[in-house]
Amino acid sequence: MEFAPRCGADSAWTIERNRRCSCAYIEDFAIEDEPKMRCRWDAKTRSHSCAGPNPLIWSIEGLVGLLGIVVPALVVAAVVHRWVERTDWKTISFSLGLALVALGPSVYQEVLPVPVDEVARGYPYRGVLGEPEVGNAVTNDTTRYMLPWMQLVRESFARFEAPLWNPSSFSGYPLLGNGQSAPFSPFFVATLFVSLPYQIISMAGLKFFVALFFGVLLFRKEGLSAGAAMAGATVFGLSVFQSVYLYYPLTAVTCLLPALLFFVSMAIDEPKRISGRVGLAIVTASILAGGHPESALHCALGASIFLCFKVMTTWKERRNSWRTFAVAVVLPPIIGLLLS
Repeated sequence: MEFAPRCGADSAWTIERNRRCSCAYIEDFAIEDEPKMRCRWDAKTRSHSCAGPNPLIWSIEGLVGLLGIVVPALVVAAVVHRWVERTDWKTISFSLGLALVALGPSVYQEVLPVPVDEVARGYPYRGVLGEPEVGNAVTNDTTRYMLPWMQLVRESFARFEAPLWNPSSFSGYPLLGNGQSAPFSPFFVATLFVSLPYQIISMAGLKFFVALFFGVLLFRKEGLSAGAAMAGATVFGLSVFQSVYLYYPLTAVTCLLPALLFFVSMAIDEPKRISGRVGLAIVTASILAGGHPESALHCALGASIFLCFKVMTTWKERRNSWRTFAVAVVLPPIIGLLLS
């Protein structure tokens, strides 16, 4: 959609059709009483132009953001299908389709699911742009911390430097060492080709997909029907915790719990399969690189309970091969720890 007639001059407050525009950024702001309207700053004409959201993907960046979900998801599915577990198209379609539906307008409209208007409440914009009403200030960590850290990490990678230090906080502050910047999380690395802020949406979609996809594989491996497996995966993958903290580093760890349990189950049932050991090591490393040690501990506790249950129910059949079993279950997490 083309932008409508000019919204005003170079100012923080402007009038268009008797409606006041309140700035979230100088370059991009919303019209009060018309939340679907958006105004953007044109540097050439030095004025604002306003329009409603496009019902479809509205830019090349948005399309690349969609590919940031689809391409890594299909790569994961292809790798699992080739070397780990044969997967039918229904499982892949269900997981990817539900992930895109769960993200909603973030995928196909000019909508950011994080409170970017929170920026106007802090310095150097505080008071300059008025007093905006933040849509959801409870989740302002995504704007104040996550997105800036992602930008700093991307800049470090672009300079071929290790993302060790954040010179913009206080007199300097650890970037890699703060944990939640998670520069080596597979969700961040796999979506680096997507520009900010769309990358955070791509990461969210990929988290949904991984939780749903491996959830289905786990329940199917434990003997459930296809419908029951999809239902169980949905309960976990779209749970309140996963949805509320979707744009936080926590879920980059917890969404891998089904994958962790799947490979633990494979290590117990098929201890001689190399692909199961490699998968368990990779998932362990991914969890530890996800940026939230507390959630990693929760995953470890859940996997330990699952492991104990599996051992108790299959011990009679496997008591003569306990050494192979121990190597298959214990060694891969140690390798994953070293990799992380």
